[in-house]
Amino acid sequence: MRTSTKEGEHSLLNFAERYKKELDGLNLPPDIVVASGSEIKVNAVKEALRFLFPGREFRFRAISVSSEINEQPVGNETITGAENRLKNAEAKWTDEAPKSALFISIENGLFEEKIRGDTRWVDKAVVVIKLPDGRMASFVSGGVIFPKEAVEATSAKSNAGFKSNIVGTTLVEMGFVKNKQDPQSDLTRGAFTRNQQMVGAIMGALIRAGG
Repeated sequence: MRTSTKEGEHSLLNFAERYKKELDGLNLPPDIVVASGSEIKVNAVKEALRFLFPGREFRFRAISVSSEINEQPVGNETITGAENRLKNAEAKWTDEAPKSALFISIENGLFEEKIRGDTRWVDKAVVVIKLPDGRMASFVSGGVIFPKEAVEATSAKSNAGFKSNIVGTTLVEMGFVKNKQDPQSDLTRGAFTRNQQMVGAIMGALIRAGG
């Protein structure tokens, strides 16, 4: 059964209220730096902060940086990519403005898991954050199973496999999904979008940092 937008928002508001103590301890600055130029990532950050800190106003800055990893991350490489994005965004930001900002980095990647005895490829979002006082936290989102044949086809592509290609493109080419930037939505029939995946992970990382 699909969750309506209003039901989803109500759930997130309850979530924020439940962790109010942890959130109050964050003392977030007004400047939020997203370690990516991706609009979908920036919007996810804005949505997460809107639910966690209703009434607060933030200044958002998107900085396009390299993850220094393959185009399609796999396993722990996903975590490394998120950490690299944050580090590179911080280096750019401190060259231009004061350090008093919250840095948020997001990287999606595939994780190989055993599910009911079968090997599956599960897409997850990894979020890494850094507060002005140096505190850092990370969180791994819930996952969406990607068709094994699409993962294998991407890996086998003649133009460098995972180094230069994402599975999202292959999923479109093979007719599994329509949108390579949000294959999660089509694969779950709208029950779990990429935006929801990232918003949940951002909220989880912030609560963990304040705990």
